[in-house]
Amino acid sequence: MTLYYEINMLRQLYELVSHRGVKINRWVYANPDQLPVQNQSMLIPQLTLHTSGGTVLDSHVYGRLAVAQVYGNVTATQEILDGVAAGAAPYPWVRFYARRFGETVVPLLFDSPTIAGSSVQITPTEFDDLDEILDGWKEVSLEFSTPPSMGGGTNPQWRWSATGELPGNRWEVLGTYAPALSGIPGTFTNKVPSPNQLSLATYGAPVSGANINLGWVPGYSPMVSATTDDDTADAVLIFSQYPPLVTGFSVAEADFPVTGIGLDCGLDPCCVPTEIQYARITWGLPANTGVATDLFDRTVAAGGWGTASDGKVWTTAGVAANFSVSNGQGQIAPSTLSSDRLAWVNVGGPDQDVTTLLRIGGVSEGSGPLRGGVVARLTDSSNYYSAVLYYTSTQTAELRISKRVGGSASDLMTLVLPTLNPNELAWRYIRLQVKGIFIKAKVWGVDEEEPGWMLETTDTSLVTGNNAGAFARDETTGAAPTIFYFDNFTVRPPDYWFGYYELQRMDTVDGEWQTIMKATNPATTGFSDYESRVGILSSYRIRGVDVYDFPGPWSSTVTLTLSTPGVTIGCDDGHLLIFTSNEEQDGSLNLAYSSVWEQAQTVEEGFSFPESQFVQLQAMYNRDFFTAFRPMERGGEQFRRTVLVQAAAISPETLADFTSLRDMAWANTSYICVRDEDGNRWFATVIVPTGRVLRDRRLYLAPVDIIEVTATPSEVDP
Repeated sequence: MTLYYEINMLRQLYELVSHRGVKINRWVYANPDQLPVQNQSMLIPQLTLHTSGGTVLDSHVYGRLAVAQVYGNVTATQEILDGVAAGAAPYPWVRFYARRFGETVVPLLFDSPTIAGSSVQITPTEFDDLDEILDGWKEVSLEFSTPPSMGGGTNPQWRWSATGELPGNRWEVLGTYAPALSGIPGTFTNKVPSPNQLSLATYGAPVSGANINLGWVPGYSPMVSATTDDDTADAVLIFSQYPPLVTGFSVAEADFPVTGIGLDCGLDPCCVPTEIQYARITWGLPANTGVATDLFDRTVAAGGWGTASDGKVWTTAGVAANFSVSNGQGQIAPSTLSSDRLAWVNVGGPDQDVTTLLRIGGVSEGSGPLRGGVVARLTDSSNYYSAVLYYTSTQTAELRISKRVGGSASDLMTLVLPTLNPNELAWRYIRLQVKGIFIKAKVWGVDEEEPGWMLETTDTSLVTGNNAGAFARDETTGAAPTIFYFDNFTVRPPDYWFGYYELQRMDTVDGEWQTIMKATNPATTGFSDYESRVGILSSYRIRGVDVYDFPGPWSSTVTLTLSTPGVTIGCDDGHLLIFTSNEEQDGSLNLAYSSVWEQAQTVEEGFSFPESQFVQLQAMYNRDFFTAFRPMERGGEQFRRTVLVQAAAISPETLADFTSLRDMAWANTSYICVRDEDGNRWFATVIVPTGRVLRDRRLYLAPVDIIEVTATPSEVDP
């Protein structure tokens, strides 16, 4: 194992959140106090555990690739254990992995013998356009025109076929299997005898692993010549629902104040812009979710927690005098032993992701434990889920997922935290996520990297409850009173399914949709597009994409035409340059200037076209004329303008008016978006080589070089 463990491993293409690879580093000659180190890994070794009674079921057993051939009348089939999907629903997306050989002409068809009317296929030409992963394998994601309904517990079968295709032009579909071969000389390809076969530990374990399987032509003993069910093999097959439709999508023109132009300019300076117009796009939160934020940046005397930072009002349960806010912390000081203390706000929906900083001001030195944490999906003080940091009287710590239903409390899961020292009394994050029937929890130190979920379970007891908050309980008889401290309380929509919001823009000049935002925070509900063309109709649409890159439906399209000239200016004679960046959503790089010329009566706007410098003329043998060689790309546009930085009396006289322009040009962004009042737009590098001060330091001018660097907008994550 030491020498060959990396060879005998499956390589995952990307992480399945619920099936992480875990690597434990343990030293043979270790200090007794040196604990093993756990890391996440992309390499998943084949691991089986056995007892005298048979295979231990909850272990990873897959160790080899199952390459299912598809051609002629040879098919591959896979059953789906759909009873764990928590109810019937349509599944419009499917993903699997395939490769082809020879001169394939028959499409690869994917359908179900048990679900009529739902099928998809991919042609050889379409397949060839996909990116290769390794050894010809490609990821195939297809969308059903009629989505199949699954989740009712019928275990439907799905099938790959290419009827009439020749063996040499076959398709192959990727799977994985756990053969548990005997290794006995002469019969080493035979399976091990029962009860140590691995079928029960594969997909569907511990109940259905033997019959939720891949049907294929396996390549080990006993050799067969036709499709047969293989209870140790399973196809790599994913179905996905659509992410929820984004609702409440709208766009409106907004004004951004320009603060970095001109010191002491007066109320209405001529030719100096004071505001930049931009498109503000907004949408609603996912259904059944809400948000909340409290930094505890106030003082509230004993009697409650008052009003949170976001304006929500806290409600408490227990002795009111046990709650207060001071020194930037919410405090709960239970005055009665073994009695819950709760504080909560209405966040707007039952699907919640709750995080807070927690510090317990005294370890359990009496005869009972201390409990502190967060609550979610709370209806009242008798019904809620909680993630609890549990300190025992023996100086050990645990993380628990608990519930209280009808006033009766019980623990759903418990995890001992041997590396968490309760004597440190340090701030720790504790996080609880509830989404549908799925519940997850974790805890980590304030100076530590956030870990993966430590506890994951399901429960159907509580399906409603729009409140979330904090929890404390002191059971330490014979010990000094304890104070529980809370800070940085946040609630956001769960990211259980969420990958990102994708926002696209199209205008009548470009004529195609381009992605301008991929927001990975599900609580994001707005975006400022500082880069839309002035005076040109821009269209916008948005959709959700799940954690495995399955997209949902596009929203309705909304449109906006930014008013000309794109800025608010005292006297408008045209010839403006507007500098902005979507990558800085706070607008800190937004500037706008009027262009000037040495002779006001002569307005000349010159442009350079770099492709003229790239043409190479080459004399060729046996040709009377030169041959011209051109690059594949033309190189964009380049030009220089002189901009009016300041045109008013300044007090005191200073060169600071150039600072904002220089900082913008020096910013660490992919590009600066440069626009004018005529609808032109360049994604460019901006260079400010010099500055000029004229007329007794009252007129400030700067030449600006604009060098177009791309035609593709940034995909901003706000």
